[in-house]
Amino acid sequence: AHLPMWRKPSSGTSASVTVGGSACVPILLQTSIGVACTLPPGTAGVRPLVLTVAGQSDTVDFTYADPTPT
Repeated sequence: AHLPMWRKPSSGTSASVTVGGSACVPILLQTSIGVACTLPPGTAGVRPLVLTVAGQSDTVDFTYADPTPT
């Protein structure tokens, strides 16, 4: 998932991301405009997504979709 960066990190500052309390790891890419990470497994529904940079956090709703039958 690519997540927009709400807070610009200072040099050397790492971001952390959780979805529904589970870590979104590994962080694959972190720039001044976004973070890309591997989403943790989840069931269908809305979960809080928390992005933390330099000790400050922002929360948005993230929705896991129902799996598509094959």
